Amino acid sequence: MNEMAQPKPAAAGYFSPRRIGHVNLYISEYEPSLRFYRDVVGLCDGWTRPAIGGGFLNNGATHHDIGFIPWNSSVTRKKADGPGLNHLAFELEDEVDLVRGYERAKAAGTTFQTTDHLVAWSIYSFDPHGNGIEIYADSGLSFADADFQKLKRASVPWSPGAQPPSSDKRYVKDHRPHRDDKTLFHATKLTGAVLVSDAFEAARDYYVQTVGLQPIVAGRDFVCLGGTLGGRDVSIFRAKPAAPSLFHHMHFSVFDEVDLAQSIAKAGSYGVVVEREIDHPRRRGAVVKSPDGARVLLYVDRANDAAGLGRLAPEEAIWLA
Repeated sequence: MNEMAQPKPAAAGYFSPRRIGHVNLYISEYEPSLRFYRDVVGLCDGWTRPAIGGGFLNNGATHHDIGFIPWNSSVTRKKADGPGLNHLAFELEDEVDLVRGYERAKAAGTTFQTTDHLVAWSIYSFDPHGNGIEIYADSGLSFADADFQKLKRASVPWSPGAQPPSSDKRYVKDHRPHRDDKTLFHATKLTGAVLVSDAFEAARDYYVQTVGLQPIVAGRDFVCLGGTLGGRDVSIFRAKPAAPSLFHHMHFSVFDEVDLAQSIAKAGSYGVVVEREIDHPRRRGAVVKSPDGARVLLYVDRANDAAGLGRLAPEEAIWLA
């Protein structure tokens, strides 16, 4: 369990996520986005849907670490005015936890859209900034399974509790990431997302009290929240005066520091600009941008003490959270 850096005490949430499962983005164009997340970041095709411009990519930790869909698609859950964050998704232990949390939250007045995705049962809501939030339990199917290929269909509404929920743990338990030498970076899995908020307390309280994440690190004007696995799944930083709220970046672990250094050195030959290099006692990392400007941090941690992170200034901590 991570050392706590004097976090703010919080009420128990309706849910108890294990970890962040994926980030879903609104994009402008399908092919450039697919090439970026596959050939630059190093993820593998999970299920691509060229007909609607959507893609779901992973590296073995879950059905998808990243998903994307055109911002002006007719199948979007909310109106968007351009590329950006669609939703963050959080993985639960099992369907029992999902249904129990849904019933508690609904009784307290929280509203959700409920969906059967074949690979997962999901409920959707919005955080105080209008970012979509998905909370889900895996069904046990993957995009590669014959049963998924046979049943392959659009998502349909789901009625939580209409059938007795399962307590089976259907998430990936033995993650063995794939490394493709042809890609620039070699991401192993998504590990978190960083938000900047002009309503810091409201955002923090939502992710604690509704989603059920818990404070792992509390610093000056920022907090890192995590699920039961103890990761820093969502970090929230207070926006500077008059600055807008935004999705700052997402972060992916890579295999090791030698591999990362080689990737940074080769970036130019791939036509990729490394926007920022991080060489800090706590972390080695590189930040690259998607075709739509979404920042992706690929990193290896050198130190992981929560108290040390909490003592850093926000402008330094934001790349280390």
